[in-house]
Amino acid sequence: MTKNSAQSPAAGPLPLTGIILAGGRSRRLHGSRKPLLRFGDQTIIERIMAILRATCAEILLSSNESEPYRHLEVEVVPDLIPGSGAFGGLYSGLRRARHPYALVVAGDMPFVTEAVIRCLWRQRQDFQVVIPRTPDGLQPLHALYHRSCLPAMAAELAAGHLKISSFFPRVRVRRLAAADFPALAAPHLFFNINTPADLAAARQLFARQQGERTARSGHAGPDARESPGKNHR
Repeated sequence: MTKNSAQSPAAGPLPLTGIILAGGRSRRLHGSRKPLLRFGDQTIIERIMAILRATCAEILLSSNESEPYRHLEVEVVPDLIPGSGAFGGLYSGLRRARHPYALVVAGDMPFVTEAVIRCLWRQRQDFQVVIPRTPDGLQPLHALYHRSCLPAMAAELAAGHLKISSFFPRVRVRRLAAADFPALAAPHLFFNINTPADLAAARQLFARQQGERTARSGHAGPDARESPGKNHR
């Protein structure tokens, strides 16, 4: 792997593949497809796509269903290893990725930000995995992976190990303590939705954020501009 500079463009897409793990229907959410849950005038996956279009030169969607996401006009990558969960989705997407690095994000994370992605990119150096560490632990579903991880991933999947971090001892991993990086520090950034209670809490947080943005915009005057913006368990 070629050593990368710590510098990255301040704006514009990076030479990076974004992989959204869409998964299937959620039993705990009455069969809903979590990425299609609505927040304001967008679904979660539309919010994520907007962020990835600003930061990633390529976007892939990991799912065994293509029809529900046809309107997004994005390549859908089915699982190469059936029944392998999020780890299998990550592996399949990374196999298809055009770029050496891929940013993976779960399709049920409504508060993804461009700042987090650019922070992970700047810290990659010669590491094969760059992953945030919050008080709740590592965040493997919002992390950077290099394609050189594929042999180690394949070995763990072949052994029936479905936890993403199972291959970490085989590769070079940089763990970024959220407390040390302002872009990673907000407690809601890695919030993911598993239950109806999670969904209600996320929508309440979203509504509060929208209200705060509206208030700040009003105080700043009509020409002000604002960029959009429970941890993973």
